[in-house]
Amino acid sequence: MPRSLLTVDEIMAILPATGPHVASLTEGLSDRELLAQPDPGEWSANELLAHLRAAQDLLGANITRIVREDRPAWKRLSPREQQRKAGYNDWVSRAAFEAFATGRSDLLAVLEPVSADDWERVAVVTVSPNRSLEQTAQFFGDWLAGHEREHLDQMARAIDRVLARRGRRWRRELPGVV
Repeated sequence: MPRSLLTVDEIMAILPATGPHVASLTEGLSDRELLAQPDPGEWSANELLAHLRAAQDLLGANITRIVREDRPAWKRLSPREQQRKAGYNDWVSRAAFEAFATGRSDLLAVLEPVSADDWERVAVVTVSPNRSLEQTAQFFGDWLAGHEREHLDQMARAIDRVLARRGRRWRRELPGVV
């Protein structure tokens, strides 16, 4: 059974908290630790940040278009495709975090004054050659915020495993809002 969308209040609680959560999780870690894969084939903290940034850039742009334009239309792209195309994995951790934080600040400046009705505005999104869907700003906000909750927890586990291999025990808990 599909879950219900996050409410606008839940979305707007999660989005401002993500940057501080990433900062808390990564505080005091070296670039080497941030770039280390927890296990072969798993994403490093740096790759997870790159993925969060790609999702923010892509999904945040979708939300922005919906609340600013009348029924915009586009072909769906995935955050992973955005991540690859934009080369986000090549950014070293601190510069990547600064770019993420700037992007989040810009997105929140758009979203904070948005009315409840504007979250229900729609875009026509082509998801396959012969299939289009009407998707709301809230749909994309839910996707972004829910996605961040999942990957922040993954980042915490990845950092724990990297540090454990180095003989360090350091688990930072995420505050309850995420």
